[in-house]
Amino acid sequence: MKSAMKGIALATMLFAAAPWSGTAASAGTIALVTINQQALFFNQIDDGAQKAADAAGEKLVIFNANNVASAQNSAIEDYITQKVDGIVLVAIDVNGVKPAITAAKKAGIPVVAIDARIPDGDSAAFIGVDNKGAGEQIG
Repeated sequence: MKSAMKGIALATMLFAAAPWSGTAASAGTIALVTINQQALFFNQIDDGAQKAADAAGEKLVIFNANNVASAQNSAIEDYITQKVDGIVLVAIDVNGVKPAITAAKKAGIPVVAIDARIPDGDSAAFIGVDNKGAGEQIG
């Protein structure tokens, strides 16, 4: 239950702080691109994001990549074509998905990366653990 609350809190922070957040009168579409729906962590993100989207009056679409990195790339390209208002991404392969993230940025669609930082700063924001800092603390 504690982990579920963390997932909900994470998603709520994403939607509350996101540049696309609006009111019910100006509802937008947010795409959440996940790795899979087998791991509890990703399901908690999905659930929390849905609750946060509902509370913000936003439409949320969730794409399950089923552990296929190229599927994430294709989904992001599809969401760019659909002109979603924002993309939340839990990347399988940060380098493989980089071209799609760059294309989203050029299209004016902000991308929030969760758990895996996209190289070269094309994402609008990153939410994750500072593994280097955590390792230094442990050491």
